[in-house]
Amino acid sequence: MRFHALSVAEVRSETSDTVSVAFEVPDQLRNQYRFVQGQHLTLRRTFSGTEIRRSYSICSSVDEGELRIAVKAIPQGKFSEFVHKRLAVGEKIEVGSPIGHFNVPLDPSRLKRYAAFAAGSGITP
Repeated sequence: MRFHALSVAEVRSETSDTVSVAFEVPDQLRNQYRFVQGQHLTLRRTFSGTEIRRSYSICSSVDEGELRIAVKAIPQGKFSEFVHKRLAVGEKIEVGSPIGHFNVPLDPSRLKRYAAFAAGSGITP
C-alpha cells in the first residue's frame, strides 16, 4: 500500500458523534485513488513518536467524484479524537490507496437485489 499526503477538502459533522472527511486528490494521483463500493482507506499519523494507522470505510459513491470517509468518535481514541477536534480543511494527512474486496460487480443492465447488515459507522464483511 502506498501512502500520499492528501489535503483535507472538508470536515463535516454528520451526527453528534460522527464526522465525514473529504480529501482533495491531485490529478496525478486520481488513478491510485479510484475505488469500488465496499473498499476502505488507511490513514496514518505519528502521535508522540508512535505511528498509528486506522482504516475507515469510504462513504462516498463511486459516481460522486469525491473521496470521503466517516469517522465515529471513540472515547480515548487518539486517531478519532484528532480527526474530531483538530483536523482542519487544508491540512495534509497520509492516506493509503483504497483496498478491500468486499464488493460485487455492478452492471446496470443486470439489476439484482442485495441485502446488507451493517452496524456502527462502517460496513464489515
